Amino acid sequence: MPRLQRALLPALVLALAATAASAEPVRIEHAQGEAVLPAPARRVAVYDLAALDILQALGAPVAAVPDVRIPAHLAPGAGVDVVRAGTLFEPDLDALAAAEADLVILGGRSRRAYADVQALAPTIDLSAGTRNYLAATYASIDALGRATGRSKAAEAEAMALRARLAELHARTADAGTGLVLFAVGDRAIAHAPGERFGIVHEVLGVPSVLPTTTAAASEGVRPEAGSPEARAQAADRAAALEAALAADPDWLFVIDRDAATGDPERPASERLADHPAVSASRAWRSGRVLHLDAPAWYLATGGIGTLTRTADAFTAALDAAE
Repeated sequence: MPRLQRALLPALVLALAATAASAEPVRIEHAQGEAVLPAPARRVAVYDLAALDILQALGAPVAAVPDVRIPAHLAPGAGVDVVRAGTLFEPDLDALAAAEADLVILGGRSRRAYADVQALAPTIDLSAGTRNYLAATYASIDALGRATGRSKAAEAEAMALRARLAELHARTADAGTGLVLFAVGDRAIAHAPGERFGIVHEVLGVPSVLPTTTAAASEGVRPEAGSPEARAQAADRAAALEAALAADPDWLFVIDRDAATGDPERPASERLADHPAVSASRAWRSGRVLHLDAPAWYLATGGIGTLTRTADAFTAALDAAE
């Protein structure tokens, strides 16, 4: 064999090995089974904004997103060249097919469309519950890294997020207790661990003044507005809020639904100031109130960018409180 050919042989072997590895099917286990991708995805349709957050951090290509209000920090990943294909609840199957996606990602709002969507392309359901939320987030980072051929980037991003949250939790070990308030109009609803926004406590490392709820208690059917059931629910929530505030939380964490879904006439800071029980609490009077990024938490509820920005915001609030 000529000397030049011998010199090039190792490089050729490595190139062939890399090609073979990249051609191997990618298997992703998810909430509704297993998806098999013939190769890493190059055109991803995303119906879960937390997944869009992760894909953006990984630099993965996005072909389609729902036609919804996208949180500002996710706008770069959903640019004008990205197809709008339905809503978070109802993917537009025709638009999705036209986007020629080779992977579709569903989440909590869109998971019911799984049977229809997976007939068009490999589909994974990254629905995350309210238990072990951070573990589910790291699992999603790993799954999306493997699905898009960006495992090394996923490992690096997960490591950085773990380190950032560990740093925050070391700081919040002495921060006392907290209470999550979901502001809807002039109402404030307390969320305990086990409920939708109770995951904030796990993220920030601040225990709630409320006990963890059971899955059955936190996943009931929403009663019809104005019905006796709705009035009873409102009364129960008001009583639960007063009891939670009576437990004297050191911090209040506020998510404003009105700001997430539109442009309210008054921000939550003003609306809650008019709420007798909230404004009388020690946390409110001492200014220990963190207003979370409402669109990010209400619409996306997670992702690398959202969690990192939340950690930074609480760190700044802790600094200001000292």
